[in-house]
Amino acid sequence: MYTTQSPTFGLLLKRHRRAAGMTQEELAERTGISVRAISDLERGLRQPRRDTLQLLLDTLQLGADEQARLAAAASTGPSASEGAGPRGSLLQTEGSFLGALPPGPLVSRQLEIRRILAAVDAVVGGNGRFVMLTGEPGIGKTRLAQEISLEAGRRGFLVASGRCYEPEQDVPFYPFLEVLATAYSAAPRAIRDEVPRRWPYLGWLLPEDVLPVSAPAKSGWMSGRGEEQRLFWAVSAFLAAIGEEMPVVVLLDDLHWADGASLKLLLHLARHTRSGRILLLGTYRDVELGPPGTPRVPLARALVDLNRERLVERVSVHRLNQEGTAELIVATIGEIKVSPEFAALVYRGTDGNPFFIQEVVRALVERGDIYQEDGHWKCRDIREFQTPETVRAAIGERLARLHAEAQAVLYRASVLGQTFDFDDVRALGHSSEEELDEALEAAVSAELIREEGMSGYAFNHALTQQALYEDLSMRRRRNLHLAAGEALLRLPDRVREQRAAELAWHFREGGDRARAVVYTLLAGDRAVEIFAYGEAERHFRMAVELVAAGDSTPADTLVGSEALAKLGRVLDLTERYDEALAALEQAAEVYRMQGNVAVEGLVVAEIGWIHHNRGSDEEGFARVQPVVAALEQESASSSQYRALAALYTGLARLFFGLGRYSDELAAVERAVNLARELGDQMLLAVANARRGAALMTVGRRQEAREALEEAIALSEATGNLGTMTVALDNLGEIARDGGDYRQAQQDCERAVELAEQIGVPGRIAWTLTKLGRVHLLKGEWAQARDIFERALRLLGDDPRSAAYPRIHLGQLDLLEGNREKGSAQVETAMRAEAPGRDLWLRWHGQRLLAERDLLDGQPAAALARLTPLAEQTGGRKPQGTIMFTLLFAPLAWAYLELDQEDEAEAVLAEGMARAHRQNHRLAQAELLRVQGMLRTRQERWQEAWGVLEEAIELAQHMPDPHREAQARAVLAMLAARTGKDIEARNQLRESLAIFQRLGAHPYIRRIQGSLVQLGRA
Repeated sequence: MYTTQSPTFGLLLKRHRRAAGMTQEELAERTGISVRAISDLERGLRQPRRDTLQLLLDTLQLGADEQARLAAAASTGPSASEGAGPRGSLLQTEGSFLGALPPGPLVSRQLEIRRILAAVDAVVGGNGRFVMLTGEPGIGKTRLAQEISLEAGRRGFLVASGRCYEPEQDVPFYPFLEVLATAYSAAPRAIRDEVPRRWPYLGWLLPEDVLPVSAPAKSGWMSGRGEEQRLFWAVSAFLAAIGEEMPVVVLLDDLHWADGASLKLLLHLARHTRSGRILLLGTYRDVELGPPGTPRVPLARALVDLNRERLVERVSVHRLNQEGTAELIVATIGEIKVSPEFAALVYRGTDGNPFFIQEVVRALVERGDIYQEDGHWKCRDIREFQTPETVRAAIGERLARLHAEAQAVLYRASVLGQTFDFDDVRALGHSSEEELDEALEAAVSAELIREEGMSGYAFNHALTQQALYEDLSMRRRRNLHLAAGEALLRLPDRVREQRAAELAWHFREGGDRARAVVYTLLAGDRAVEIFAYGEAERHFRMAVELVAAGDSTPADTLVGSEALAKLGRVLDLTERYDEALAALEQAAEVYRMQGNVAVEGLVVAEIGWIHHNRGSDEEGFARVQPVVAALEQESASSSQYRALAALYTGLARLFFGLGRYSDELAAVERAVNLARELGDQMLLAVANARRGAALMTVGRRQEAREALEEAIALSEATGNLGTMTVALDNLGEIARDGGDYRQAQQDCERAVELAEQIGVPGRIAWTLTKLGRVHLLKGEWAQARDIFERALRLLGDDPRSAAYPRIHLGQLDLLEGNREKGSAQVETAMRAEAPGRDLWLRWHGQRLLAERDLLDGQPAAALARLTPLAEQTGGRKPQGTIMFTLLFAPLAWAYLELDQEDEAEAVLAEGMARAHRQNHRLAQAELLRVQGMLRTRQERWQEAWGVLEEAIELAQHMPDPHREAQARAVLAMLAARTGKDIEARNQLRESLAIFQRLGAHPYIRRIQGSLVQLGRA
């Protein structure tokens, strides 16, 4: 017979018990072991202890050889297999799945192995690779991947594998669930201990029994943007950390059945593991991708990106030639050689497909055309037998030799997919446990299925499962799918929810539309929870289609609007704003017609957010405001409050986009009050964070601090890292503008730490930029540059996001005297600002360029830059928010240089009053310096001296060496004007020392020139 895998302990125990004529109850009674324990042992749920094994051996009275065989099987169970390879490798002791020890040698694949091992060598050297094995079904892709896993394990790799299955195409991240569980379990303890702090988003994909910590909460209402990327970065960073300790192979089989979320994650890994010791190895059937012009599976679209970016190397696995066919026959039946005539016959019948070759040989053995005699394999006259014409025929021949119950069980199991569980297949028929055990044991012995895990089974190949499934009549398929769905409904609630996609599939295939809709929506919700937005969209679209195919009853209409609303949210999260608006408007109209104003309000609030995101704030305000007014007239209820809180939060964002900052604050304060009345801590955290930002905008900084501190405390209590990061970021900005750079640095460093924990590059880069700005103000310019450049690297090709670190790099270049480069950096950053959407870039950029113009002696050019910024707010001087406060000093300076002292005086007075109200000490330091310049020109010597000393003391307290040096330079000018030459020289020297330490070359040249002039005087 064909060389099979070694039987498991459970299978051997069952055989010996039955051979002894004992039931499980009788064996339990004779050994003193419980019936449950006997059942668990036979089903592979546990391995026997030494004393238990001895009791069984004594009771069964086996011969020496059989005793030795049973004892050996007991020692090679799951616990023993963990040590089969090097530390961390996932090399099982039996089975034929990816990552396992295969049942026989690999033949005729030397060329392919050499190519893949070259990639393995590159990974060992620190160069990540992605290799895809492609070919037709049954060609041996999985077997080749197994061989690579064995070699990688021998080289010290951590090997983690996952498979895709056709029924699980709608389960997000399905193959990565197994990959990450394996990687986590095999990772060094130091890395595992770091997961909750550094990569908490792994908690969304790792089961609780593997990672017993809570994943971070989402960032509140309408959160989710970037959550998918946070998860992706957590996975790639986690694997990269393992790769630093030991190289990693991630094996993914049958990617043509992969869900979209898994493929997006795989694409992310391919892009971001190139410099790590990580090998990505996948397999797929090229025939499943379809010809051009046909609907394409998700993998086809992913391959386009992978090929365009040159991220993947494809290795085509071809059919065997006649010599390779002969080698595989020898390996299959264990013979030293086979006749050329027999090899040619099999080759002609199978065309060199390895799976077909093995199935044909097995069929010929079972038919008796090939038989053993005197220890050697022989075959009847070749002219007397024929090979099966197709794989399906070969499988059918072998299936027909099983007894009727075994055949029936396999047909039922084919409805469950390529893998199935004992209890699931039992629920599809009326077999007793004993009958089902016998049927499955017969199928295992015939090698049509294999045991997998504790109580699971898998068909020996996807082609076997497909052949059986396609043989079922349509009516039989529907009935079995319905039975499978009914069986899953009897599971505990939590397990049933986890298998929602499977339930939805069974009910769809079974024709139960109503229950299919319910579980399709639930599957979509589950996908959203783990940020698999592509899968969620597919589920919600399917739910909409299922409802549309119904009878349009009121209940259907309500469910359809729910599906549309959920679809709209997902489309918004993926920034497909026009499609999102269309879906949400349909849903809102249904709720309006039904008079459900609270739910309509929630949907309209989302519509408002989308309008803000797409830049149509006026349109969004016109849509949201009437709904707010209508809902305020309704009687108070928790659902009304929740809808109003959402509406006011959305309205606040629209007001911000419209520049109506007082209205923004009023709206968000209403949202805060509603959240308090609801007692919803997460909603309150989000609203308070928004309120803090709104208070900052209008200059009420102490109140802003209090709101942000409350938001941080609430976020920490609810695990809302995203909101906590934003609140800390803004808190650091308050401390910075308030002149407390030390506190600002602490807040920003904590924000960076949380952002890195969340793992989204954009958020990390944003917090780094804020931290870099603090170091710039503190005079730590080299450190600030390093931070800005790191932020820029994280943002890659996104010009708008990259504008923030870029504008500060430009500021550093200007300060250091790299005028052309700095100007170009600042102008590039300003061009990235979408018109009317991000005024800060424009204001800050023009301020930097205006200061450059003033240093160049071009005050008119500086004034020309600054005046439009004032005029756009409705006045000749900067008005409105705190963002304008830093514009007062350069504007007054420009007026002063143009001898417009009255204008300069008015700007300084208004700016100083505003800075005092806002506790904006950074602005105060600059305003005091310019005021000292003005008082010196006015020959109000005592006042000038007082304000300049105040400016120096304030700068020293912050500490802000650049502003201190600027103020000292002006004080030196005042001292020289009043005949205090020694004081003037001392101030100039101190100023020069600071500028030299900073590397501020334009100021160094000016101070050196002033010293020369003073020496000549």
